[in-house]
Amino acid sequence: MSNPNIKLIIGLGNPGPEFENTYHNAGLLALAWLFEKRCGSKNASFKPVKKTFEYTRTHLKSPLSVTPIADSAARGSSLLGASTAAPSSGFAPARSNLRRLATKEAFEMGSIKSDDLIWIKPLVFMNESGRAVAGALNYFKLSTENMLVIHDESDLAVGTCRFSFDSASAGHKGVQSIIEALGTQKFLRLRIGIRSPDLLRKKAGEFVLRKIGKTDRALMISGLESELGTHLENIFG
Repeated sequence: MSNPNIKLIIGLGNPGPEFENTYHNAGLLALAWLFEKRCGSKNASFKPVKKTFEYTRTHLKSPLSVTPIADSAARGSSLLGASTAAPSSGFAPARSNLRRLATKEAFEMGSIKSDDLIWIKPLVFMNESGRAVAGALNYFKLSTENMLVIHDESDLAVGTCRFSFDSASAGHKGVQSIIEALGTQKFLRLRIGIRSPDLLRKKAGEFVLRKIGKTDRALMISGLESELGTHLENIFG
C-alpha cells in the first residue's frame, strides 16, 4: 500500500432511533466528533443513496492523507444520531502518539491533492455494512485506499482509540461484512474502544446494544481528544 488518499470517512452503526447512542454505534459518535472538529458544527444534511448509505461533503483547505511508514514490531438526519432510515481478557493500553500504531503498518498524517472529504453513514444494519461501503466506493468511483472506516471495538478499553490496517475483523460482524464485500482487508480502520471495567467478563454481544452511559461517553470523547486532538491540524488543515 502506498500513499493512500483518504476521501471517505465511514462511521459504522445501526440505523434507527432505537440504536442511537449504543456502544455498537460508537463509530457514528466518532464520526460526529470529527465532523464537529472539522466544521465547527454538529449539524449536517445527509443525502441518501439507494437506501444503502447517506453522505455529506465538506471542502478541505488542506486534504487528508495517511502515508505508510515502517512498523516497529436519512436526509436531514443529525450527524451523531443513527439514520432515521429504515472479550477480551484485558485492556490494551492507550497511546497518545498517533505516529506509533500497534498495527501491521504504521501511518503518519500529511497532505494530499484532493480537496473534498465525504462523510458516510450506512443505512443498513451493521451486519450488512459491506453493502453500504461497497456501494459508496462504487458511487464515488473510489478504491479501498481512499477510505477510513470507524467502528466500535470490544477488545479495547473505553477511552482507547487505535488505527489498524490490513487486519482481520476479530469477530466484528460489520468489519467482516466489509472484508467479504470488498474481497480484501487492506483498508484503514479507526477502532473505538467500548469495554469498560465492569464489562470485562462479558461477551460483546451482551452489551453492544446497550445505551452508552454518561461516564463512558465522556471517556470516548476524551480518548478521541487525546489520540487525535493534537493532530487535527495535520489531518484537516
